[in-house]
Amino acid sequence: MDLNGDGRKDILTGSYTPGDLYLFARKEDGSFAKGEILKDKDGKNIAVGRATTPYAVDWDGDGDLDLLVGDIQGYAWLVANESGGAELKFAAPTKLQHDGKDIKADHGDSQVVIVDWNGDGTHDLLLAHGSGAVSLYAGIAGKGAPKLSAPVTLVEKPGAAKEGEVLPGSRAKVCVSDVDGDGALDLLLGDFGYIMHPQPELTEAEQKEYAELQEKQKETTAKFSEVISRVQKAVEKEFGKERKDLATKEEQQKFAEAFSKALRADEEYLAVSKENSELYQKMAKYQPKREYRGNVWLYKAKKAEKEPATGN
Repeated sequence: MDLNGDGRKDILTGSYTPGDLYLFARKEDGSFAKGEILKDKDGKNIAVGRATTPYAVDWDGDGDLDLLVGDIQGYAWLVANESGGAELKFAAPTKLQHDGKDIKADHGDSQVVIVDWNGDGTHDLLLAHGSGAVSLYAGIAGKGAPKLSAPVTLVEKPGAAKEGEVLPGSRAKVCVSDVDGDGALDLLLGDFGYIMHPQPELTEAEQKEYAELQEKQKETTAKFSEVISRVQKAVEKEFGKERKDLATKEEQQKFAEAFSKALRADEEYLAVSKENSELYQKMAKYQPKREYRGNVWLYKAKKAEKEPATGN
């Protein structure tokens, strides 16, 4: 997509923390400029939360590219471009809604993709869920931004896999394309998952050591929670208010940065974190092994019905 209107396709990406949006503008020689954090019209970093997944599209039909953004909490944000042309003049983010309620993905980790899924000439919204499901909010034609219909499930939340079985996982991320060239849109879905291997057989001595490690882990987990609470209260005292009372995104981001800095400087926190990490490594050999993986799944559309049929 050509976000900056210079006739060359750029790269747009989100980030995990704090969730800034980056534009990598393409140069005349085909290379890309250093990533530039996108800001709103007031010069502030566009902030919707962590694990952002941006999608650029002219959502409201005014001739410029707006941003639709997912985040770790599962919301679908609209960052409207108010320039009316090739410039970038982004308004403050607002949450997209359906029937007066915020659109939100199950298990967070939302991704928003805009496409004319049903071929009626109007933007439709695909929402990928952290649970692994994918929903379709069909757009209803009208002036400006489309009104959204009630969601329809395109991909169900995956069930529990049997031992050694590979099924679609969580943190769904989608791409829409006519993969097989039959004129119907197919769905490519990336995921995160793992294969659980059998519980290893333990000797009596190993069972005893494993039980001792589990008890030790309970102690360190409790200590860890105490340290986190202590540091948070100290930062809240500096801010003059509790974390739950922070009203704006800017306040929340500043608090998160101060809290993270305070934790990194706290010797007890660092010691407990190290102890927890060492315990985890010791316990791992007594636990079922998880083989982590990420697959891409193809859901081929039936041309007549526009319904995806699973494939692998």
